[in-house]
Amino acid sequence: MVFDRTMSVREKKAAKALGIIGVVFFILFGIVISGVALRQEWVQQLDLFL
Repeated sequence: MVFDRTMSVREKKAAKALGIIGVVFFILFGIVISGVALRQEWVQQLDLFL
């Protein structure tokens, strides 16, 4: 019983950690995509100015 309880707690912690890591990766991915899009827009604007 105790072993099962510790395993479930460990699994919950692992699931929580995986969820946090997933959210962080999702946010970083969104930042990278928005950064690339902004960079492309800046390049287009610079081309128009030049």
